[in-house]
Amino acid sequence: MDAWGKMDFPVVGLGASAGGLKALSAFFTAIEARDARPGMAFVVITHLAPEEESHLAELLQHRTRLPVTQVADSTEIEVDHVYVLRPNQTLLVRRGRLEPQARSADVPPHPVDDLFRSLGVECGPWAVAITLSGTGPNGSAGLPTVKENGGLILAQTQESCDFPDMPRNAVATGLVDAVLPPDQMIEVLARYA
Repeated sequence: MDAWGKMDFPVVGLGASAGGLKALSAFFTAIEARDARPGMAFVVITHLAPEEESHLAELLQHRTRLPVTQVADSTEIEVDHVYVLRPNQTLLVRRGRLEPQARSADVPPHPVDDLFRSLGVECGPWAVAITLSGTGPNGSAGLPTVKENGGLILAQTQESCDFPDMPRNAVATGLVDAVLPPDQMIEVLARYA
């Protein structure tokens, strides 16, 4: 983060739901295969049942040497770290930190949209939004904010998805810069960083 509270390295938001673990595993396995630190931070948002405990941090830690943290409190975003959402919360980026917010019971949850919007506003051209396998439109509404602020948008290919709704809806916005299988996305990200 620079002296003005803005990010000075890419912050990559990854949104997924059904079939997302397979896509996330392929993504982080490809990063490990590069044998170099990626030089960016990763924030993983998945659809979680509010009453169930999440083991996503442990599962991803088996795929990467980068530290993987489930965010419980306000947390400074560090380069070469992976952050994951806790159940019944959403994560927002504010002044170089991840700020967990409790979900309102009377508002439909759109945690991927919430993250992408805050990424666009807070990280500007260092914001990266990636939509992976999942059902429904979550993620699409946050993409315009990323694009308006100069960020990069990627989506998973429908052929590589178990559930293509989320990436298909992202592509339909006309804002996606590249559509790739998860294991090829790091090549684009490495050039972006």
